[in-house]
Amino acid sequence: MVTEIHRFSAQLQLLSEQLKVENRIKEGAENLLQMPLNPALRSKVESELATAKQKIHAIEQSMEFFSDRGSRKRHHDLNVNGKRKFTGQPLQAATVWKEEGSERDDFRSVMHQANSTIKTLLYLSRQQSQSHSSAPSPSTSPSTSTLPNPATASETELNRARIETMSKLTNLLQRNLRVRYELDVAEVVHASIAVYYHHWRIKLPNKLVPQRTGSFGMRWSTAIRRTLSRDNKYTVEKEQVIKLIRTIVDIGSERHSPHPGIGSGSVPLSDAVMRALIAVAEYPEDPFKSICIQTLTEILLIDIELMARTGGIRVLLHALAEGPLEMASLLSAAFLHIVDSPKTRVYLHPGTDLEIALSGITDAYGKGSDHIEKVKGCARIVSAMLRTWSGLMYCCINDMAAIRALIDCLRIPSLEPRQQDTLKLTDQYIALLILVFSKAGLLDALTSMFEESSVGSPLSRKATLLMAEILQKANRVLPLSIAARIQALPRVFSLASDYDDNEHRIVGSSALSAINSFNRHWSRMEPAVKGDTRPRANSVEDALRRGQRQVEQAKLKMSMQMDDKTFQAHLIDTQVMATKDHTKWNFDTLQDLIDGPLQSAKRMEEAIKVSRYIRKVMSFFHPFSHRFSDLPNTKANHRWVRLGCSLLNALLASPDGVRFLHDDEFLGQLVKSFAQLDPLTPTPVSDPIFSKKRMQETLTCGYFEMLGALSKRKEGIELLEQFKLFTAFYHLTELRNREDLIKAMIENLDYNIDGHSRIVLSKALTSPYKPVRHYSTNYLGGLIRGSQTANAWMLRLLLTQLYDPAPEVRELAVRFLEEACESTDVLQMVVEMQPTLDHLGEVGHPLLLKFMSTPTGFRFLYAADYIDREIESWFHERNLHYVVHIEVFLAKAFSQCANDDDDDDALAFEGIVPPHFYGVMAKTELGCEVLQEKGHFAEFAQFIRRHGMESEDQEVILKLKSVLWAVGNIGATERGLPFLEEEEIIPAILEIAEQSLVLSVRGTCFFVLGLISSTPQGAEILDDYQWEATLSPLGLPTGLCVPLDVDRFVSIPRWDCVASEAVDDSRLAPPESDEEMEVMTAIYNLANTVIANTASRSLTKMKSKPEYRHIFSSPSMFYRALHTISSQKYRLPVRRYVIDLFNIDLDANMVQQLAECAISLRIPLTAQELAEPSEPSPIEEKPAPFRPRPAHHHVDESDEEESDVEEKEQTAKKPRAPVMSLRPKSRIIGFS
Repeated sequence: MVTEIHRFSAQLQLLSEQLKVENRIKEGAENLLQMPLNPALRSKVESELATAKQKIHAIEQSMEFFSDRGSRKRHHDLNVNGKRKFTGQPLQAATVWKEEGSERDDFRSVMHQANSTIKTLLYLSRQQSQSHSSAPSPSTSPSTSTLPNPATASETELNRARIETMSKLTNLLQRNLRVRYELDVAEVVHASIAVYYHHWRIKLPNKLVPQRTGSFGMRWSTAIRRTLSRDNKYTVEKEQVIKLIRTIVDIGSERHSPHPGIGSGSVPLSDAVMRALIAVAEYPEDPFKSICIQTLTEILLIDIELMARTGGIRVLLHALAEGPLEMASLLSAAFLHIVDSPKTRVYLHPGTDLEIALSGITDAYGKGSDHIEKVKGCARIVSAMLRTWSGLMYCCINDMAAIRALIDCLRIPSLEPRQQDTLKLTDQYIALLILVFSKAGLLDALTSMFEESSVGSPLSRKATLLMAEILQKANRVLPLSIAARIQALPRVFSLASDYDDNEHRIVGSSALSAINSFNRHWSRMEPAVKGDTRPRANSVEDALRRGQRQVEQAKLKMSMQMDDKTFQAHLIDTQVMATKDHTKWNFDTLQDLIDGPLQSAKRMEEAIKVSRYIRKVMSFFHPFSHRFSDLPNTKANHRWVRLGCSLLNALLASPDGVRFLHDDEFLGQLVKSFAQLDPLTPTPVSDPIFSKKRMQETLTCGYFEMLGALSKRKEGIELLEQFKLFTAFYHLTELRNREDLIKAMIENLDYNIDGHSRIVLSKALTSPYKPVRHYSTNYLGGLIRGSQTANAWMLRLLLTQLYDPAPEVRELAVRFLEEACESTDVLQMVVEMQPTLDHLGEVGHPLLLKFMSTPTGFRFLYAADYIDREIESWFHERNLHYVVHIEVFLAKAFSQCANDDDDDDALAFEGIVPPHFYGVMAKTELGCEVLQEKGHFAEFAQFIRRHGMESEDQEVILKLKSVLWAVGNIGATERGLPFLEEEEIIPAILEIAEQSLVLSVRGTCFFVLGLISSTPQGAEILDDYQWEATLSPLGLPTGLCVPLDVDRFVSIPRWDCVASEAVDDSRLAPPESDEEMEVMTAIYNLANTVIANTASRSLTKMKSKPEYRHIFSSPSMFYRALHTISSQKYRLPVRRYVIDLFNIDLDANMVQQLAECAISLRIPLTAQELAEPSEPSPIEEKPAPFRPRPAHHHVDESDEEESDVEEKEQTAKKPRAPVMSLRPKSRIIGFS
């Protein structure tokens, strides 16, 4: 019998070894399948994997068979031995033989599969979010062959994988009893619930969104509330339920008709779920705080009534003030949208709610250095508010109380030094900001700052610079009469002239001196024109450049007059004749010789023929000598490149020098070096001179600068032609993956002389490789931008790029052509070339508008039917696109995150509004005739009069803005202004600007009035209505216009706030026993932060007592607790504590019982109670449960009893309505 058992053991051991091998094969194949493989290799791996699975299955069945037989044999042996008479000898080990190793391996295998399945469930619950970022690596993701590729799998495949994984886990638990006890049940439930929420979220779009009432609504509402109250151990579960809530908000939200707008929809979330979500967003330590705040912000813009009813607006306002800072921009933008419309504005308390965003600045006094980041974040919020019409006008309510509060912060003594906040706004908006802040007393506050601070302190200097900046900008953007009042500075001058107080006089004089110095050096502080390298006549460096040129000319004149002995001495001093080692050469003397005496033909002839000096210098630059070409590409070594260019220029200046270059090997070796790059060369070289590595690491790139120096002179071009270097350049443009050579060639060639250089550039512009064409087009645009005159050959090449097959190249060419057409001469030249632009589509639209601005171009486009086609498109559709376009542009201009290096925006908008079709049409006489014939302007004027005060219909408001911009652009031209006078539309626009309830419409009118003031006639008309235009020093209007009565423009009608947190009027039947009453009263007391600790200890004691234990398993009491925390404000830890008190499993049966409790425990309101709210009886005073206070206080446990007694006395004096319609006993649980 023992022998047979040993045989079974040996067989099992052999099968175990085979199982290990096959498992390794299976795991290796699965890891390979996670990697990108070609189809042939993938099919081979899959076949090996299938074979391994079959073998594993067969081995497991064999092992199970041998294990069962071995167990039966051992059992029989034990029974036989048990019948023997005990002789005092112990049983042999063989009689109790057990294959522990084999069973241990089998258990480990199953346990490993179970843990892997659980990990797979958790992985699949995160699959959707991970698939959008990156696929997990095989080492970190669950290894299973059925796991779909997250980068390519569809949602159906992912769902199938989840179902299969759940089935696999179920089978494992059914077949292996021991695994059930070894696995962590909490982990299994955790993974299963996460997958359940995920399936719920995925199936939601295909079904109706759950309603707020009913059995199914109760089921998902209860489950969601419980999950949201869990701690951080259930992160995956909470993540999935939050994704489910966001899906419900995204899919189930509805917009109410007839005028859908911000906050007018409905979100299918119950108040209980909202309060649970708000509790998570309010808890600072919850990892999902930010996403919950973002979700509440989205709900705010859809259903503001739901947010107001559940207290979500208060939480978002608190988050706006306290952080997190990364959510500040989102929250401020959302509330500014709310403020913009009168329908949603009523949910905010004017003067208190949105002003909480200023608390970071107004409460900064006395705070430490750790408060600086909060102040910076608050400053970004305030600046963002002031960059919008809604924010600016909201801050102006209550006599500019918010702005005055900010300015009053500057008057606080001994405040921490503040950094100057530079605002980058359009000039029109800056003018209004300066007016508002000046009226609010900004200049007086700044005067107080440097009056209070010591002279020369950082604070006083910054205050003085800010005042100087304001004065400078006011002088530029404000009308003269308004700017003069700001420039007066009566308080500063009074300080400077106060001879009775020496300190005042020093402060005032220093301020005036600093302001004067700022104005004198303002041109130096201004950034240079982007992309413009041309010297300016008014440049502050002009005198320096003139001085340098005079010194160089004097030095050259002295060098040219050098005698023979001195010249020979200089030749010897350079050490060129003595050694070939360039490091021993006297570089400065060599440079002086080339720039001086060798510029003379006589000295050059002597250096070439007599001493062979030039031949020795030129041999250093020969490519095959590997002297110059092997030097490292460093900044210090670039002096040798400059020396070579100077030497070539000196040689080209004399006939002997040209003959020397013709006979020298320098150009011939360059041709051979370029020939090394030819892929068809019969003798390929392993390390060519112009290899990519050498171009990057050595001075080989300097040869292109030398060739560029040759291309600048006629003699050099002839040499390049003789040595067929241009032919080599043509071949370079055809090389693949050598953009470095083509860029170096294009950058260094000179194009002033008509010839091969321009042909090389045109060949690069038509290269088969897009990067080369893109770079060449960009370089051509730079040439056109730097040219002072219109060059027809450049424009023809640029027009050729309009037909490039790559959209990026076409867009680049359009941008450069549009910029060049700012010049009248260039525009006229381009129009005469009559390019075809229809194929460009939307990209070529700005360029066509440029053509329309000239009579010749308008006639050309009118004959091509472009005008008739476009005017109908603009009238019906593109006007609305223009509004979106201009508002996006203004948002970018007002954003502090705008990138100064954004060339796209710089080319598209450079301080001007985008071109408008109607505005461009009104620039020509023929365009005005077409506009009059179409009758569009009359329809615009009628629409403005009819819908100017619209505040509800968002579509009408958008169309109103589009019409206003069209009218403004027409009025910005001298020929278009008579249209406005004929329809008398300007008074209507002024009325909208001052009385419209939609603040962004007022802002549109403000910019439109600035456009109307662009002409002298328009400025004169607006002056009659108390709107003054800004004039240039020559008396011409600049297109800026501001109201003389700022208060009238920025005033907003007062409104009554309708937002209030709703109190749940539903009442429940009183508890049936005293124990239930005590438990509910203690739960009520948890809402009071003063006695919350005592109440929690009381609940813990109750739960441990037998007479209370059944309460915490009662579905009705659990429902009462859920009703309490869902209808009142409880902090997130308290919610979690209350839910964890009850030993309730949320299965289907329990959810059904909770739904029945919701019906049986609720007491319907009577008709009288529905008509008027119940009030407490003045005769019979009952102690009510504690309600949460507005502010949270933390007290010590030693003071709890005294605080509780005080709270009891206050409650007795001021009875409150109970949380539920109960009559609790007149004692508070938790007090001795």
